[in-house]
Amino acid sequence: MEKLRKISTMYYLRQIVACLLVYCILLAVPMQVALANPDPLSSAHPSTGSGGYTATLGGSAGTIGTLTNIIAPNGSIFNWQNFDIGKDHEVSHIQGVTDAVLHRVNATDLMATGIMGKLNAPGYLFVVNPRGIVIGADALIEANRFVASGLNISDTDFLGFLSGTTNDELRFDGYEVGTLGVELKEGGVINASTVALIGKTVLNAGIIMSDTVVLAAGERVYLAITEGTGGKIYVEVADLVTSVPANNTVTNTDTATFTTTDGDVLLAAGDIFSAAITGVGSLAAVANRNIYLNGDFEAGEITITADADYSGGIGGGNVFATGATSGTSGTLTSTTGDIEISASDNTIHLNVDIDAAADLLLNNNTVVTADKTLKAGHDVVLADGKTLDGDGALTVEADNDVYLGGAVTTAGKMYIVADENAGGVGDVVAKGTLIANGKDSAGASMVVTGDDVTLEKDATDAGDMMLNEDRNNGRGCKI
Repeated sequence: MEKLRKISTMYYLRQIVACLLVYCILLAVPMQVALANPDPLSSAHPSTGSGGYTATLGGSAGTIGTLTNIIAPNGSIFNWQNFDIGKDHEVSHIQGVTDAVLHRVNATDLMATGIMGKLNAPGYLFVVNPRGIVIGADALIEANRFVASGLNISDTDFLGFLSGTTNDELRFDGYEVGTLGVELKEGGVINASTVALIGKTVLNAGIIMSDTVVLAAGERVYLAITEGTGGKIYVEVADLVTSVPANNTVTNTDTATFTTTDGDVLLAAGDIFSAAITGVGSLAAVANRNIYLNGDFEAGEITITADADYSGGIGGGNVFATGATSGTSGTLTSTTGDIEISASDNTIHLNVDIDAAADLLLNNNTVVTADKTLKAGHDVVLADGKTLDGDGALTVEADNDVYLGGAVTTAGKMYIVADENAGGVGDVVAKGTLIANGKDSAGASMVVTGDDVTLEKDATDAGDMMLNEDRNNGRGCKI
C-alpha cells in the first residue's frame, strides 16, 4: 500500500501573520469589538471649502447641493479636515479605471470618519483615517478597488507602491489612541473587484460584493504582490508592542455577507472571528492567536492556521469551528480542493461536519463535539503523533485512504471507512490505538472498512467490532 505522508505546509507566524492569496492588492479586517458610531448629519459632506483640504497633482473637489465631485489624477493624495458623507449625500470621482487616489483624513475633531451615503470611483480608492472609519447602514460604496484603513500609510509608501519602487508593497501602520478601527454596519454595501478593510480592529456586519476580499487586523499590516508567488498577495500582520499581545481581531457578525465570483477571502489578525462564508474560490484564515469560525463555510479550498507564537505567547494557537450560535453545529465544505487545519501545538475544536472535495488534513490534536462526520473526496489524514477524540459517535470517510497518525477515541460508535465509493483502492492505516466507548442499537461499536486495513496498536470497543477488508483484491487486515 502506498503510505500516506500528507505533511502540511509549515507556517511561521512568530510575531507576524503571513499568508499568500491569489490576485490583486487588498486587505481587510472585521472584529468583534464595540466600535464608536460617528453619525454625521444626513447632509454632511467632505470639507471641500477653503482650507478644508489639500491635494497633489492638480486634484480638486467641489460640492454643489447633495453632490461632491472629486477630480483625482493617478497618484493624487488628498489630505482632508473632514471626509464624512451623510446618508443623503453622494461623492463621485473623475479618474481612470486604473488610477489610484489616496484620501487621508486628519480630523480636527479627533473623530472617526462616517460614510453613510454614496461613495463611488471608477478606479482605485484608498480612504485612511488613523482614528477609524465607520461605514453606515445606508452606505453604498462602488469602485474598481476599495481600501478602507484605520491605520495610516505614508505618501512615500503609497507613491512607491504605484511606481513599483517598494517591491509592490503597501505598508499600513500608525493609529491614534482609542482608534475605532474599521466597521461596516448591517445594511452597508461595498461593491468592488477587490475590497480591503484594514485596522487595529475591524467589524463587518454588512454586505461585501467582490472578487477578492481580505480582512486583516493588526498594528502594522503589509500587502504585497510578489513575483516569486506568481502575483499572489502576501499579507503580514505584526504587533508593534512586543511585551503584550495586541488585541487585534477579525469578526464577521451573523448579518455579514460575502458575494464573490471565483474569488478569495482572507482573514488575518491576532484573533479571528468569522460568520458564515459561501461561494468563494478559497478561504484562508491565518492568525497568530486563535481562530473562531461560527456557522457554515464553503469555498473551493479552505486553509485554517492558528499559531501560539505571538508576543506574550499565552492562550493562543487554537482553532474553534462551531455553529452560528453557542451549542449549535456548523459545516466546513470545500468544493474543489483540500481542507487543511493547523493549530500550532494546541487543539483543533470541531463542532462541525466536514466535507472536503479533495484531502482533509488535520495537523494537530483534534476534539470533535457530538455526532459528527469527517469526509474527504480523496484522503483523510491525521498527522503523525496527533490524537482525534470524539465526544459522541464519529464517522471518518474517504473515497481513497484514511491515515490516522495517532490514537482515536470516541464516546460513541466509531465508523472508519476508506474507499467509500468501493473502487478497490482505499486503505486504512491506524498508527495509534483505536478506542470506541459506545455502540449503536445493533450492538456495533467499531467498524473499520478498507481495501487494506492496518492496525499497528490495540483496538478496544464496548460492543461488536467489525474489520471489513479484502473487499476487492484479496489483501488483508494487518494487526
